Amino acid sequence: MSTGKEIVAIALALIGWIVAVVACFLPMWKVSAVTEAGTGRAQTIWEGLWMNCVTKSTEKMQCTAYNSTQAITSDLQAARDMTVIAIITALLPLTLSFMGAKCTNCIKDKALKVKVLIVSGVFFIISGCLVLISVSWTINTPIQDHRMSSTPHTDLEASLSMGFAAAALLIIGGVMLCCTCTSWRRSTRTSKSRHHSKGMKIVGIVQALIGWILTIVTCVLPKWKVSAFPGANIVTAQIFWEGIWMSCVVQSTGQMQWQCKVYESMLALSSDLQAARAMTVISIITALLALALSIMGLKSTTCIKGKTSKTGILITSGVFFIIAGILVLISVSWTTNTIIQDFYNPMVPSSQCGELGAALYIGFTAAALLIFGGSLLCCPCVTQKK
Repeated sequence: MSTGKEIVAIALALIGWIVAVVACFLPMWKVSAVTEAGTGRAQTIWEGLWMNCVTKSTEKMQCTAYNSTQAITSDLQAARDMTVIAIITALLPLTLSFMGAKCTNCIKDKALKVKVLIVSGVFFIISGCLVLISVSWTINTPIQDHRMSSTPHTDLEASLSMGFAAAALLIIGGVMLCCTCTSWRRSTRTSKSRHHSKGMKIVGIVQALIGWILTIVTCVLPKWKVSAFPGANIVTAQIFWEGIWMSCVVQSTGQMQWQCKVYESMLALSSDLQAARAMTVISIITALLALALSIMGLKSTTCIKGKTSKTGILITSGVFFIIAGILVLISVSWTTNTIIQDFYNPMVPSSQCGELGAALYIGFTAAALLIFGGSLLCCPCVTQKK
């Protein structure tokens, strides 16, 4: 990678980090308009991660910091934690990327510079994923509120848009830094480094392959949501499973018998399961394409000639694996947030409350394997010596 591309990648990640900091402290994650009962005056309520602000029609804005984390909703609590972790995580690779850049002389060894840049790129990708999860989790709440006529409608605000932009910049900058070794030419390679580099590629492909298989299992398994009966109704004769393709009823009277029914229409699903179905299918297709590309890019295959072309194919497949992992992560995070909100919502009947199903845990595992495997394939020459 040329010096100019390194600078562009670091600049994108730096801008993403600054935007993430601004989005974290800006009290504009949610906005709702209500009318006072006594005076009839309209007021706008803004909610953030650290404070809420009230703007009345005839007065200035008044902001109050939260005295405790219990004063904010569960989605904003999770968003606050993940955003802070993302900001701290991105601060370390910012320092490492400046140390590993070609235009600096903090590190003399060129091979070590490449490793430092790749490590910083991986940290940037992790930070971007954390920001993406936090804003995706929070954005689901206003969408649900719009479907409830008994509560004031909550609209999406600028902080969420800035969060998506920050996540995109961090991930793009991180991926570019992970590809920093594609233009480095090696004059000599030892046998040990060749075998080690090949082993890393195989490990990355195997991890991504397992993640792809688990994604298919997550997609097909009808256990995204399992019925729960909190309170007095503890012993039940029926257990309900909900998936993205079918729903099942398990009879627990004496013998376990279960019956499943495929959804006749997409409209029979809730909005979170509709989005999960679409993103999971896209993730499976994307990972399948990445698998084909990664096999073509291996040294042991002869589908493509030329080491430079093979390296580019491997890096492309790694990026596709990362995208597939992010899609799975968003889908299971969205559904998890919906189930938790409904469980603690007093307006939802106890018979409709649900618990997290096994498919969600498998989905989180699949997302992690896809992202880690893709990151390894984005660093095909990390162990090569110039």
